[in-house]
Amino acid sequence: MAFSTSSIKTSATNNNNNGEYVYLNALCSCGVASVVSLYSCYYYYSRYKCERFAKEEETVGTQKKCLFSRRSYSKEKDSSLDKEKKVMLVISHPDDEAMFFGPTLESLKKTTNVITTTKVFCICLSNGNASGLGQTRAKELKKSTLEVFKLDGCVIADSEDLQDGMENAWPLEEIANVVHECVQHYSPDVILTFDERGVSKHPNHVQTHRGVMRFIVEAKLGAIPNVEYTEENVPEVWVLETTPFYRTFMGAMDYWASVITTTTRKKKGSKNTSNESSNSNSSSLAAGASSTSSSSVMFCSRNPSLVLEAMRTHATQWVWYRKLYVAFSRYSLLNTLRRMDVGPPPSQQEK
Repeated sequence: MAFSTSSIKTSATNNNNNGEYVYLNALCSCGVASVVSLYSCYYYYSRYKCERFAKEEETVGTQKKCLFSRRSYSKEKDSSLDKEKKVMLVISHPDDEAMFFGPTLESLKKTTNVITTTKVFCICLSNGNASGLGQTRAKELKKSTLEVFKLDGCVIADSEDLQDGMENAWPLEEIANVVHECVQHYSPDVILTFDERGVSKHPNHVQTHRGVMRFIVEAKLGAIPNVEYTEENVPEVWVLETTPFYRTFMGAMDYWASVITTTTRKKKGSKNTSNESSNSNSSSLAAGASSTSSSSVMFCSRNPSLVLEAMRTHATQWVWYRKLYVAFSRYSLLNTLRRMDVGPPPSQQEK
C-alpha cells in the first residue's frame, strides 16, 4: 500500500512539472511572438515613411529636403551628393559593402529628377584572405558589387601590407597610396568610407578611415609627389556614422533615433564647432587631420531584399551569426552619412 501511495505522488509531481513546462513554453512563445509583431510593425511603418519621403518634392534652400529615400538636414544646397557625381566607396574587406553600406549603394544607383549619380566605384583594400579564402571572396565581391548593386567598377588592392586580420596593423601611408592611385584613375568627386570608429570597431575599418583622411590631408597640403591637387579636385569625404551597440540592432526602429540625433547635432553645430573640432582631432590624429561634422544625410532602403541578395553572394561568409546581423542590424535598412571637413586649404597652411 505504501508503494502504491508513493507511485501516485510521483505521478502527480510529474503531471505538475509537465504543466509548468507547457505553461513556460506558451509564455515564451507569446513573448517571442509579441516582439516579432512589434518589430514588424516598426519595420513596415518605417518603410512607409521612407516611401513618403521619396515622393515629396525637393524644397530648395530650406531645412526640409528629401532626396528619394534619403533625407538631408543641411539648410544649404551644397552637398556633393545632390548632383551628378562620381562616388568612390573605400572598404576594408569583401562583404563590407553589403553588411554596412547597402542602403547607400542602393540609393546612389537610382536615378530621379533630384539626384543622378551615374558612376559608383568600390575600392576594397584586402581580399579577406584571413582564412585562406581570398580568391573566392574576391569573386564574391565582384558579383555583389557589379551584378547585385550594379556598380560601375570594383578594385581589390590585395597588398602584402593590407592583409585581413584583427591583429594586422595596416600602414596609413600604404592605404593613402592605394586611395591616391584610385583617385587618379577614377577622378571621384566624393569618397565614402567608415568613420573613425569603423562601425564594428574592427581595426582594419578604423585604419581605412585614417588612411583615407591621410590622403586628403596630404593632397590638400600638396605633399604628394608629382601630383598637384587643388581644392576643386580633392574629393569630399563622407563617412558612415557608427551608432551605439543598443541602436545597431534596433533595425527599423532606429529610424526616429537617427532623425532626432541628426537634427540635434545640426542645431548645436553652430554653437559647438570649436568643441567638436577638438574632440574629433583625437580620432583622426594619426592622419594629421582636423575634422568636424558639417552636414549629414540619411539613406533609407526601399528594397531590403537587395542587401540580403548581396550578402548571399558572399557564400563563404553567410553563416548563422551574420544572418542574424543582417536581419536585425540598422545598417541593412538605414545609413547615416556625415561629411568630413578637413583642415584649412593649402594656401592657409604654414609651410
